[in-house]
Amino acid sequence: MPFRSRLVNELSLEHDQRGSGFFLLPTQELFFCSWKGFAHSDLALFRIDPDTLEIAANSPAVYDLLRDLDRKPSDGLLAGCGWRKVFLFDPTSLAIANRIEGLGEGLECLAFDGEGDHLLIASALRQTVRIVDTRTWRVVATKRLGRFTHVLRARDAHQLVLLHGPTGRVMWFDCADIRQVHEFHGPPFGAAIESKSAIFLAVGTPRPMGLVPESNAKQFVTSSGKSPVPGYVPMAGTERVNMGAGLVVIDLITRAASPPRPTDYLGPSPHQMIQLSRSGGLLFALSKERVRVLTAGALEVVSEWTLPEGSFPLAVLGEGEKAVVAFGQWAWSRIALVEPVPTEKSS
Repeated sequence: MPFRSRLVNELSLEHDQRGSGFFLLPTQELFFCSWKGFAHSDLALFRIDPDTLEIAANSPAVYDLLRDLDRKPSDGLLAGCGWRKVFLFDPTSLAIANRIEGLGEGLECLAFDGEGDHLLIASALRQTVRIVDTRTWRVVATKRLGRFTHVLRARDAHQLVLLHGPTGRVMWFDCADIRQVHEFHGPPFGAAIESKSAIFLAVGTPRPMGLVPESNAKQFVTSSGKSPVPGYVPMAGTERVNMGAGLVVIDLITRAASPPRPTDYLGPSPHQMIQLSRSGGLLFALSKERVRVLTAGALEVVSEWTLPEGSFPLAVLGEGEKAVVAFGQWAWSRIALVEPVPTEKSS
């Protein structure tokens, strides 16, 4: 069934926002790190009320853009990583409860295991993962395992799934035994999300995000990929999948991946390309001016929702009752809360 959008609420921002946003599915919380501007003193963690779009809470300044955010399953404590530090935030006030330092540079992603006993932190620059014991908040192990772009929870209480989108690498890692359990390589992917039984990957073609002038190419490690800009060459290691061309589903019990399912479900978006509903029964494929709703099991299209012109979805709330959208692609100064209404043709 096709739907159009009805505006519920709208907010104009004082400064252009450029991402660094996180939507935590179980609690339906929307966070940003650069809500008030990009001066170092403005970089903090902000919780945004999805109904009013106003600031519900904010942390003290962290002086860095957070690259990933996760909630501890046992007590709700929030962990966010910047370039070289991990900050622990009180789940209600967002006060900084602790810091983890001495981790090196280039921190990329993190996650708590299912019991909340361990926090795994991956560094893209050093190609290492560090395991932190959450009772003492001390690093108990360091392993050189390569680069990763996502860390997701597995079914086992102490296992996590480490993923590197540009190469399609998927690895199971046991935080208690400090060892790799299983690994395979699939097609390259962008967004990756997990449910209680599966991991969903938005697969596509990696494209370089970093370019350097040909005249300076000798100073950088470059790749042989085709550059979209004349006179520039791609910088190696900056590849990302920003346009989903299909879906791969990984069964968390068998650790087996389905064959790639080429679809037109996913479109280009600078934000998260796929998201699950709060119950986990629906999969939302997010792209510019559109949300497609699929069943999370058979991946059958249930409905399509047309968003306001020029908007990108930041988060779909609940089972698809509302969505928070931003206007503009790479920088935006206006967000809105919208809800779906049947088109005249369908009603």
